[in-house]
Order: sequence, then structure tokens, then C-alpha cells
Amino acid sequence: MNKKKLLIEERNSILSDMNLIVSDLTKTKDDIEIRTLNKEFENKKKRVEQIDKQLKKFKGETREMKKDKVLEFRAMTTQEGANFLQNDVAKEVVKKIFEGEKVLEGMKLYNSINHQLDVVVENGIGADAVVVGEGIEGGIDDTIDTKKVSFESERLTTTINVTNKMLQDTSFDLDSYITEILTRRLRRKLVDLVINGTEDKKFIGLLNKTAMEVNTLDYDALIDLIYIMPSDLIEYNVVICNRNDFKKILKIKSTDGTPIVLTSIEGQGAKYTILGHEIIVNEKVEEGTVIFANLSQAIGMLVKDGITITKVSNTDANLVRKGLTQFTVDMYCNIKTLNEDAIEVLKVSSSQMRAKKSA
Repeated sequence: MNKKKLLIEERNSILSDMNLIVSDLTKTKDDIEIRTLNKEFENKKKRVEQIDKQLKKFKGETREMKKDKVLEFRAMTTQEGANFLQNDVAKEVVKKIFEGEKVLEGMKLYNSINHQLDVVVENGIGADAVVVGEGIEGGIDDTIDTKKVSFESERLTTTINVTNKMLQDTSFDLDSYITEILTRRLRRKLVDLVINGTEDKKFIGLLNKTAMEVNTLDYDALIDLIYIMPSDLIEYNVVICNRNDFKKILKIKSTDGTPIVLTSIEGQGAKYTILGHEIIVNEKVEEGTVIFANLSQAIGMLVKDGITITKVSNTDANLVRKGLTQFTVDMYCNIKTLNEDAIEVLKVSSSQMRAKKSA
């Protein structure tokens, strides 16, 4: 057996060990055991990185390495019911969920190895500094107003069915396919939770803030929405609305006939701003509702380290008959508002919405 194959086998064996370590981490609450397992995990991770560097030294490897990666992915999923956590696919999914999605990019993210986290946040920064002369006692002892926000992770899950033919086809980039599907599914649900939360309040989103009701979505209403917020919180704020409301806002003009929405080109797409604040269009916002928020101050998300992907195939008769293998993905997270002062919501009155729909 050549050196390259030996390295790949060692790498696969280490990855399996790492999965077992993470599985143990999810079961224990003992701090000493958690530290020991984390240290063991990091040591094995370093060895995998060393092997990766060695594998890159082989000539003519670009095509072969991609093939090995696909084979390695399949090898990790051959054990029925096995969780493969902290592998390239899982890490790539977590990374891509937040890339390019502005609602998620702007919020405060808390990573934790535990399912529960308490965060202390400020309701205000207290009194301003004062100017005093030399030798004079200065400053005012003003206690900062704080509150505790408690995050308790909840399970977010989705399932993918892959044909056994695809699974056995080494020319098919299975990890990229699964990464893309998982990313889109998890991202859509997380954005929904950031905006709407859940009815049982386990997730508290932006729309938990009491809305100011207006009769018409016009320039005056938008000015009131934006400038009702404290000035120290109006920084890097965004406007979030439904596509239908966005089209209405695009048509609004100021008194001199100039459109209130400015358009600029960024990269390969357009960026829209109103009164200096970017507009994010998302269908998870109900029509007739517009959100103005400083996302980094308004809302936070707890993400328990890693996600798990579990394979189910030959233990399920229905899957066997259909020639399918099932991958179930679990992500543990929670979303809470941190500072309601950093959120303002405008809502067109329900009677006006009904009147417009019936017209």
C-alpha cells in the first residue's frame, strides 16, 4: 500500500475518532471531562491538518484529491446511524449559512459547546463623561442598567433523501450537493426565526416588538419609523420588508419628485438604500410590515458548536425498496432579542390592508 493511501486511511480513522469525541461531548455536563475531550479533539484535528499538508505534496493530485474527498465522505457514512460531526461538510454548512444572508450576517452570534448560555446586555451606557479641573473629584457614579438574556438551544432539523446510485457514483460531488441543500434549508428557517420567532416564545424575533400602526405606507410613515429610534442606535441599521412592500417603497417620491430609494451597484448585484439605510427584501416579513433595526444590537443567536448528520438506509424497509439513503441533519440553536430599543416596526392597519386587497 502506497504512502498516500496510508495517509488517507489514517485520516479517516482519526475523523471517526473525532466524531466519537463530539458524541461524548453532547452527553456530558462535567466541566473537567469537557475540557479533556476538547483537548483530545484539538490534538486529533492538528494531526488531520498535518496529513492534509502531506497529501498536497503529491504530484498530479488535483483530480485524485477531489475523488479521495468524495470517497472519504462516503466512507464516513457507511456505518448505519452514525453521526459524522466536525467533518468538512458539516463545517462548510455552518459557514455558508451566514455568508451572503444579510439578516443573519448582521446579528450577534454566540458559539458555545453547551446547550444553555446566559448573556448580560446593557439597556444603556449610563451618564456621559464630565469635564473637571485638576484636583477636583470627577465623574458620576452611575450604575449601568443591565439585564440577563438566557438562551436555551432548540433542535433545528431537516432530512435529505439521496439515491443509492448517486451515493455510489464517485464522479458525483456528493458533499457539495448536500452542503448546498442543507445551507438553503437551514438559512431560510433561521431567517424566519430571526424575523418572526415562534408562537411559544422559545425563539423571540424582531417582530416581537410592538408595531406602530399607520394607515398608509408613505414617506412620512417611513421617516417616523426611522427617526423614532434613539440616535445612538442608528448606525449600520437596515430596513427589512416584503417584496410587495419594497415595490411600493420604490415608487415613493420626495416633495421635489426624487425617488426616496437610491440604487447603487455592489459586486454583481444592486444595493438599495433609504435615508442612508440599506433595504433588505425578504419574504418572511408579512406584507404591510416594515422593520427598521440595528441587527448587531437588536438580536442574538446561540449556536451550539457543530451540526450532526445521521445516515439512515438499510434499517428502513421503505428506503431500501426505493433505493434511497436518508441523511438527517440536526443543528442546536436559539434566537432572542437583546435590545428592543434597537428595533422599530411599522404596520399598515389591517382594515387598510383589507380595503386595498378588495379594491
